[in-house]
Amino acid sequence: MRNIMARFLIVCTANICRSPLAEGILRMALNARGVGAEHEVDSAGIQALVGQAPAPHSIAVAAAYGADIRAHVAREFCTDDFLRFDEIIAMDYGHLDFLQSVRPPNDPGRIALLPTANGHGALEIGDPYGGPRPDYERAGRLIATGIATLLTRLLGAANPARD
Repeated sequence: MRNIMARFLIVCTANICRSPLAEGILRMALNARGVGAEHEVDSAGIQALVGQAPAPHSIAVAAAYGADIRAHVAREFCTDDFLRFDEIIAMDYGHLDFLQSVRPPNDPGRIALLPTANGHGALEIGDPYGGPRPDYERAGRLIATGIATLLTRLLGAANPARD
């Protein structure tokens, strides 16, 4: 049985563009640090297109980061997710507001946007849905930046146990 250190949920609108892209990039970043098996990563949508595959541009951009998200199936966010996940990452302020409005009282988990590169602000990832590939590439760059900063905050600059 594996020891789970943290459970991450990434939330966007339909769960076919930003959140599966972020899920794939986060998994790759955790694996690159040698701690992928010690963390759980998932994604959901607040208005999910349940059962749908990721947008083709999201699949292509994820692949550029070394992540294969083709098997992803969109799912709806549910309030039980607050119990299951330690870190819930919203892709924009609308998602953040929604999550805070339905959060159970005394929930100890963390809900936030991804941090900026310097860690002193928050990134709002615009929805590329229906747009051209460069919109998805921009979302991917912002997500990768935010994830790198998040993991540095949570795991440190390096993982001494693995060095």
